[in-house]
Amino acid sequence: MTKPMNPKRMALIGLAALGIGQIGPIATGAAWAADTFYLRAAGGMANTDKLSTLSSNPGDVLSGKADKTGVFDLGLGYVPSTRIPLIGLRTEATVSIRPDLKFVTNAAAGGRTSTTDLTGQQYTATGNLFVDFASLPVITPYLGAGAGFAHTELANSQTNFAWNVMLGASAKLLPMTSLDLMLRHVDSGQLKGRTLTSNGSSTLNYSSNSTNNEVLLGVKFGF
Repeated sequence: MTKPMNPKRMALIGLAALGIGQIGPIATGAAWAADTFYLRAAGGMANTDKLSTLSSNPGDVLSGKADKTGVFDLGLGYVPSTRIPLIGLRTEATVSIRPDLKFVTNAAAGGRTSTTDLTGQQYTATGNLFVDFASLPVITPYLGAGAGFAHTELANSQTNFAWNVMLGASAKLLPMTSLDLMLRHVDSGQLKGRTLTSNGSSTLNYSSNSTNNEVLLGVKFGF
């Protein structure tokens, strides 16, 4: 004759079954639903590489730096219906502005130092693909990459091919709203131009690959 199961053991088995049943919703609950559009607005800081410069005066000793600048994003995204288990795909068209680029170069020769300040703006527009890893409750880590173009205004204006790679995480605030933290590396192509030093004694020619390392905090709104 089979003995009846201990009530405590039955309760434990029931709790375990309930937990297993919740693994699916918890693992995938942080990702956006399929066939969803969203808007992302974000702001942060960009750390820009300095310009490489050459002087018309062979006696000049050059040293330079680039100031940090703000960066602001506006993105329109779409989550398609085709999905891989525990992985979500989404696309996003992103426009970014860096309104306060500033590059400073000091030219020292014969005990005299002359300074050149180059200030300007940079705009980028990219198409991006993201992979969401829906493996944590509420929080969704992701990777992304994309390409487009960058328009930079310094001593002159120029437009280059640009690409970027992203790493970040989204945290659900409401069913269709999430907080977004992103780390991004942006390559905006080659910047070329020339400018005079502050005392007019030398002409500085610059030719540098423009890159930014950025951190952005924003909000995504689904609709």
